[in-house]
Amino acid sequence: TIQQTRLVDVDTLTTIQEPLTLDAFYESVERYREQQLEKAVAAYQSIGRVLVIIEQHVCDSNTGWAKQMKYYYQYWEKRIFFALTTMISHSLLDFQRILNRALPGPHKPAALTRNGVPIVNAQTDNTLAPLISVVASLRSDGDTNDNGLIITPTILHILDTLSHIQNNITQSARNFTRWMKNTCKECAPVVVSDDKTITYTFVNDTDRTPLIKEIAGTGYHVVQNTINHL
Repeated sequence: TIQQTRLVDVDTLTTIQEPLTLDAFYESVERYREQQLEKAVAAYQSIGRVLVIIEQHVCDSNTGWAKQMKYYYQYWEKRIFFALTTMISHSLLDFQRILNRALPGPHKPAALTRNGVPIVNAQTDNTLAPLISVVASLRSDGDTNDNGLIITPTILHILDTLSHIQNNITQSARNFTRWMKNTCKECAPVVVSDDKTITYTFVNDTDRTPLIKEIAGTGYHVVQNTINHL
């Protein structure tokens, strides 16, 4: 189901034996997220078809906008919203767990809580392999005596990539098109200019959800904490 969908492959990423390149890590995470989203979107679209079948039996029509069923459409929209909120919030927490396990023992972050209840297990196992391979080399310029350490990929690149992964998880509700009011029919794209269209999706609603905003805010702290302890 949508609610049970997880967009981060925790099992695989916590059992890797060798660190991945940054690009390989990003591609692996995104490939899994897209595969899971494809299944979740298919499940979402099937709900509308089932509601039309119910309409056929109850209202003797198959329009997808029967007036007698408008409250039932609204009920299902609320359930879908809750399911998407659960999917995204749990996936964000899973991504934070992946990053937390990569931190060395002395730098374990405090357990993340909501209303006093732990929402992330911040403990880490020092025997786990690092997630991402980073190459450090010395730069030496004999003429200018300009010596330094070169990190590849750069810290900024790593930070941008990890932040981009989290943002992609948060924006996953963009794949789920909203229904037209009092129907179970998806909204058609709206043309706002010659080269721009807008599709109404659940992302506008999930982005404003306090729980997702809170977890995402914590996630950016976890990303920064990970970078600080490379």
